[in-house]
Amino acid sequence: MNEKKARCSDIARFLGVPLNGMDFEIRTAKALNAVEPGVVVFLQRPFEEAIERINSTDDVLTIVTSETRQHITGASVVVDNARLAFAKAVEHFFGRSPLIQGIAKTARIGENVQLGVGVTIGEYTVIEDNVRIGPHTNIHHHVTICEDSEIGARATLLSHSVVGEDGFGFVYDEEDEAIRFPHIGNAVLMDDVQLGCFSMVARGALASTMVDVGTKMGDYVQIAHNSRVGKHCMFAAYSKVGSGAVVEDHVFFGVRSSTRENVRVGAWAMLGQGSVVLKDVPEKAVMVGSPARILREREREGGY
Repeated sequence: MNEKKARCSDIARFLGVPLNGMDFEIRTAKALNAVEPGVVVFLQRPFEEAIERINSTDDVLTIVTSETRQHITGASVVVDNARLAFAKAVEHFFGRSPLIQGIAKTARIGENVQLGVGVTIGEYTVIEDNVRIGPHTNIHHHVTICEDSEIGARATLLSHSVVGEDGFGFVYDEEDEAIRFPHIGNAVLMDDVQLGCFSMVARGALASTMVDVGTKMGDYVQIAHNSRVGKHCMFAAYSKVGSGAVVEDHVFFGVRSSTRENVRVGAWAMLGQGSVVLKDVPEKAVMVGSPARILREREREGGY
């Protein structure tokens, strides 16, 4: 049970907006289908069942937009983006304490490894030689970070993720046997990147595989060798970027979506669940199907 507490006025002050209604103690945050006394919720758009549940429950603080404020009879704060404000407030007042602190005794750290201040490393993690990790990066259990990899500040590597292993690259020899193509590049993750459980960023063959600032990945995501991923992209589970592909900023990959090698996905594009991209994608295009086709232009979503 989370024992952290705050008052409605504390949350309003943190968000920089006035409090409408009574001030009382908030002990946790809840989803709209679990409203109870002493919680904070958010309502981005009018939703009749949720409004009725909120208005019939005492001591609920609702973070709302101007569109939904008129429907709420109890305490509220009005913001431009209720989902975003809720996320910030809950993280600030009720966020979980770090599960991993310091460097676990079972972690194995190679030679010439540079760790920034505040780096945490979980149980049975392996960090090979010549790795650089920026300050306040959080590395969970059973993570593998291979030789020459570079990771920026405040990154999060969830359990069993892998950075810098060889990618899938082979060439047939004179006897038609598969010979591994050399992988002598590295993998680079910039600041604030997150890798999900069992996700993998391969090392480049002759250069670097790059993941830029703020990109977030779910579980079982693969970023193949020589690819370049832009800033603030989001990858749902089981998605894949093919080798040598370029993904520009703010692209969203749905569950099990993928690209072939050497394509370019334009900024703010969105790949629908299970879509398979075989050719370049324009900016802001919403792609669906296999092979993927353009459905419409992407609108600005609030999050996933």
